[in-house]
Amino acid sequence: MSNPTITNLATLTGTWILDPSRTAIRFQTKIMRVIKVNGTFKALEGRASVAANGALNGSVVIDSASIDTKIAKRDTHLRSPDFFDVEKYPMMTFTATNGHLTSAGQVELVGNLEILGQTRTLTLLADVSNAGDSLKFSSEVDIDRTDWGMSHSAKMRSSTKIHVDTTAYFDRV
Repeated sequence: MSNPTITNLATLTGTWILDPSRTAIRFQTKIMRVIKVNGTFKALEGRASVAANGALNGSVVIDSASIDTKIAKRDTHLRSPDFFDVEKYPMMTFTATNGHLTSAGQVELVGNLEILGQTRTLTLLADVSNAGDSLKFSSEVDIDRTDWGMSHSAKMRSSTKIHVDTTAYFDRV
């Protein structure tokens, strides 16, 4: 099945629901600035809406406790108040308030990322393709965890930069 790139958002008018089973949220950071740590999060739910004029908005809710780096002891520490404090903040949310097609054929999503109850503006560039009643958004972004108050280990030469690579699938309602 072909996955054509989107050239006009207005052709996608309607409501779209995230398919968590096909969505992948991957991240990479470094310990001591050299040792790469890879991990994943699971999306819980999401929704997108495209207006007749092509205006796009939506949201994705991420399960903070789903963090998985394949090392149980590290994952437990990342779930603690030193990092994601999942007992107090069980979810992270990205809410796109404005999305539009760029001249390069990507969709620029401007929105807010909430982590640890703190919201910061975030702009994502996403490649978007469709196959009938399914949309695929692929984006990569670098964030700094200290922007959301996660400063544990920052002075111990661990990187505070996190590279996030997301592939999200939405199905037409």
